[in-house]
Amino acid sequence: MTTPSIPQDQFASSHCVVECRMEGDETVLAVRGELDLASQELLVSAAAAATTHVTVDLGATDFLDGAGIRALVQAAEECGRRGGRLRIVHPRPFQRKLLEQLDLTGMLEQPLDPSKERESLS
Repeated sequence: MTTPSIPQDQFASSHCVVECRMEGDETVLAVRGELDLASQELLVSAAAAATTHVTVDLGATDFLDGAGIRALVQAAEECGRRGGRLRIVHPRPFQRKLLEQLDLTGMLEQPLDPSKERESLS
């Protein structure tokens, strides 16, 4: 049995996929599945390979634990070292609450292009 090859625009594990796409000069990392200890390196690796500004879309993320939060912080630090920033869009209510409790709401920023955010919510 052969393992299917993962396109370069995806980072995947058995329970998490990080899909990468460009929107203007910004890299969007759409996380599907569980962002936890087993998959945290996927997000960190995807952010390291991304452009300066990164958006992490958590809309299809079913689970987020402390390791997943650590991966978000590490990815944000990597963006900062390159003079950019990381922001989070479409967090589920439990994810938003967790970020608020950890005082990480600075990552829940307004989009670089507000019209794109309105379109994605439609």
